[in-house]
Amino acid sequence: MKIFHILSKAFAALATSLYTGDMNITKKLFLTLLGVATFIVIVNIALARWNFEQGLQKFIGDMELQRLQNLSLIILDDYETKGSNWLFIKGQDLSEYLELRRSEKGRGARKGPPPPHHRKKGPPPPHKKSKNPPPSPAHSSPPTAIVDYSGELVSGELIENSVEVTYPLYAGGIKIGELKSWPFIDTSKTLDSPLAIQFSRQQLWASLFIALFSLTVAGIISWLVADKLLKPIRLVLKSVSQLSEGQYKVVFTEKRTDEIGQLMGNIEALSITLDKTRTAKNRWFANISHELRTPLTVLKGEIEVLKAGIRPLNMEQLDSFEQEVNLLGRLIEDLYQLSLSDIGGLKYNLTTLDYSAAVQGAITSAQPLAQSKGIQLTTSISDGAVITGDKQRIEQLLSNLINNSLNYTDSPGRLDIKLEKVNDEIEGKKVRLTLNDTVPGLSKDECENIFEPLYRHDSSRKMRESGAGLGLSICSNIVDAHQGKSYAAPSSLGGVCIIVEFNLISSEN
Repeated sequence: MKIFHILSKAFAALATSLYTGDMNITKKLFLTLLGVATFIVIVNIALARWNFEQGLQKFIGDMELQRLQNLSLIILDDYETKGSNWLFIKGQDLSEYLELRRSEKGRGARKGPPPPHHRKKGPPPPHKKSKNPPPSPAHSSPPTAIVDYSGELVSGELIENSVEVTYPLYAGGIKIGELKSWPFIDTSKTLDSPLAIQFSRQQLWASLFIALFSLTVAGIISWLVADKLLKPIRLVLKSVSQLSEGQYKVVFTEKRTDEIGQLMGNIEALSITLDKTRTAKNRWFANISHELRTPLTVLKGEIEVLKAGIRPLNMEQLDSFEQEVNLLGRLIEDLYQLSLSDIGGLKYNLTTLDYSAAVQGAITSAQPLAQSKGIQLTTSISDGAVITGDKQRIEQLLSNLINNSLNYTDSPGRLDIKLEKVNDEIEGKKVRLTLNDTVPGLSKDECENIFEPLYRHDSSRKMRESGAGLGLSICSNIVDAHQGKSYAAPSSLGGVCIIVEFNLISSEN
């Protein structure tokens, strides 16, 4: 257990240095994998070594028990043939006695002439080996002793502070003593046999060699795995560096389905968004510069004409000046409103609001403009639609939407306004406002950009004198602030269809 405690401390120190140092992630991952592999190899080697030693000790104990059993046959035979007592061996050296008995057994213990068929025929030819093994050296067997039934030593030598192997001796069904041996030199079961010690050392060196080889292979594999795993991360880091430098064209050729692949997809989407944002910003500055420059240029031109005396200063010129100044004022006010809505600066006083009445009021206010432009208004308003909203901002939203459709519809034309309650299976009850106008229209792709500030397209549905192209952007921000949805699509009447949805909180018929 001590070695595991030391290893745990070592790996804890390594982990601390890895995750607090200045190493790059490749080296950290490599050392982490190698450290885990090293820990596993060391634990496996330690457990295998412990299991080997336990198995070897059990094997030696079983072999020693088998040896004692074989010795008991010789000793019991002598015990029974020599008076059934221990006098024949008492006080003798047990090892010498056993060696003598083996020798006698090898030569044959019979006295007198043997039977003819057992008579010796002379020594074997020189080229033949003796069938009897040579006597075992005295030190080849562990210390062995015989004790009687009372535990008193009969022969041999008792070893203290060591693990003993015992085999009982029975004669006539009565226990007459025990054979004892000590194959280990102490209570820790340290091996005593030179062959066993040599074999154990060979296994230890083999285990160390296997561990070293395994760690080498683990190191190579860890480096390859770390390099392989971090290759896409390096690509991600490179792409992020490109984004930070303003290079928004990021495309990953490698397609993955794991978490890194999701990160790559998010970075690609971010690059597209940043590129679109930069394009929109550039277009914004270009358009807003144009919108501000146009009325100023007109004013400057008219003032120069007046100063040159080409035109007289009269009410008509003053009305022209006022028209250009009002246009500048509307543009500046729209810019101010848009900036407030973008940064969340518009204050909303949310209350329960009769949305149906607000829509009807906005339609009534727009009737004079529709009549002056020759545009027919058709309405279908569902009563009792109640939402949570800011009355002033909702009125601003409805006024901007209706006036935008009237201003961008050719005369004579038509504008259909419909307010209905819908039940969405996923999002619940909604109230939907739909504005359909006649030509000119926009394509589906163009409709997706209609809520962007100062968006214009080279078509007949161009920016009119009445606005600067910021109204729908302000409308979109107001809808978002009320947790609603707004979108546009080509109209079935030939123009544009604008749809706004809010959550319905009450319905009164």
